[in-house]
Amino acid sequence: AAAPSQPEQEPVVLIVSGSQYGLPVSEALIGGAVSVLKAKGVSPRNIYVEHLDISRLDQADAVTALATLLHKKYASKPIGLVLAQNQAALDFLAQHGDALLPPGQPVVATLIANAEVVWHDARHRVLNVSNRYDLVGTLRYGLALFPRTRRLVLVAGVGRTQATLPAQLAQALTTLQRDLEIEDTSALPYAAMLQRIATLPSDTLIIASSYFQDHTGRPFVPVEVAADIARRANAPALGLYDIHIKAGLMGGSVVMSDAVGQRAGEIGFDLLRGAPPPATDDASLTVPPQPMFDWTQL
Repeated sequence: AAAPSQPEQEPVVLIVSGSQYGLPVSEALIGGAVSVLKAKGVSPRNIYVEHLDISRLDQADAVTALATLLHKKYASKPIGLVLAQNQAALDFLAQHGDALLPPGQPVVATLIANAEVVWHDARHRVLNVSNRYDLVGTLRYGLALFPRTRRLVLVAGVGRTQATLPAQLAQALTTLQRDLEIEDTSALPYAAMLQRIATLPSDTLIIASSYFQDHTGRPFVPVEVAADIARRANAPALGLYDIHIKAGLMGGSVVMSDAVGQRAGEIGFDLLRGAPPPATDDASLTVPPQPMFDWTQL
C-alpha cells in the first residue's frame, strides 16, 4: 500500500532583528510588519521573530554558534519570506544565512544604511524599504522656526553609522545654502555631553540621532537618550525618528516607524503569494518622512 502523503507545509515568515528585544523603533517596525501579515491572512504560527542581540553578544564564536542554532531550528521550515529589520540583521544574513535563505529569494530590509553587503555564498537581492532619516528636511524645518540659528550641535554617540553623520550634516547645510558651525559631541562621555547641551548659546539647534554608545563603550537605549536630551537641553532639540519625538524631542522630518514596518509587510506578503519583486526604483519601496512637532514646546 502506498504511504499516506504528508500535508504540504505552509511557507513561514522569518523576521530577523540584530538588536535586543524592547527597542521602541525596532519594535514598531516589527509590529507594523506583523500586523499587516496577520491582517492579510498569515497565521501567527507561521511568523517567527528572532532578536539576535548582536551588539551585546560581541563575540565572533558566539555569533557563529547562534547561526548554527538558527540553522538547526529552521532546517525543516519552508521559509517563504525573510525580513531583515536592521543593518546588523542584514550583515548576519549575508555572512551566516546560507541555510536560512532559499536560492534566489530576495530579502526585505528596513533600517539599513548599506544594502551592498558582501554575501558569503550566493548573492541575494535586498529590497530596501527606505526609511532613511531626513537631515535636510529636519534642518529646513528647524531653521525656518529658528532663523537666528548660528550653531548646530550633533548628539549621536559613536558607531559605524554615527561616524558619517557630521559629513552628512555638512552636506545638508550645503544643500540648504546655509553656513553654520557644527559641533560634534561624539568625543564626550555621556555625562559630559548632557552637561554641554545644558549650557549652549541661545543661537543653537541640537540634532539628535540614534545614540547607542558613547566613546567609552558604555551602551545606551536611544529612546532613553532622547528623553534625557529633552530634559537637559537648553536649546531646541530636533530628532529624526517619530519615537524620539514622542520621548520628548521638539520635532523634525521623521521616520514613521510603524508605517515603514507596514510597507515591508505589504511587500513581503506579495512575495509570499508569488508576485515578482518590485524594481529598485519602485515608489512602493519608499516611505516618505513626515513632519512631527511638539507644539507645546514650540
